[in-house]
Amino acid sequence: MAEHAELVHVSRYHPDSQHRDRFLEVAKSVSAESRSTVGCFGAQVCTSSLDDAVVVISRWDRPASLTRWLEDARVGSLAGEMSTLGGEMESEELRSL
Repeated sequence: MAEHAELVHVSRYHPDSQHRDRFLEVAKSVSAESRSTVGCFGAQVCTSSLDDAVVVISRWDRPASLTRWLEDARVGSLAGEMSTLGGEMESEELRSL
């Protein structure tokens, strides 16, 4: 199977300095969890060169794989903690043409 992502999911967070280390720990855990999921080609936690944002990127074989992963209870719990620690999230889905 070719490793061609139909969907790239990008989320940007701006955790405040007192929560940044814990946020990064949780974000890296979420990324590692997604990498072991069927349909995920890769996930990583990055910093932005434009601002102080922490950017979480994942690549998926199809939208249904991401949806299935997001519906997992453990993932929901970790995502909730990321939202609490990371402040307002900006999310975007990029679809392959």
